[in-house]
Amino acid sequence: MSGKSMTKTDWLMRFRRCRSIDTLETVYEHLKYEGDPKEEFAFTSAYDHRKAELTVGKLFDRVPAHVWKLVS
Repeated sequence: MSGKSMTKTDWLMRFRRCRSIDTLETVYEHLKYEGDPKEEFAFTSAYDHRKAELTVGKLFDRVPAHVWKLVS
């Protein structure tokens, strides 16, 4: 990106363009090898967050604990 590290929120906004788990996983697989290692935690956290949102069909600022049990 433009020399600035992306935050979890930045990644989440990008992942929210994905409307299905299949698309999300394809994008994740494509980008995970190109990312800065320092951004890896934010990137993976945002991926997990979006996967939880897609699983239950709702958007969350913070994913509730009970939702994580539904995510595979």
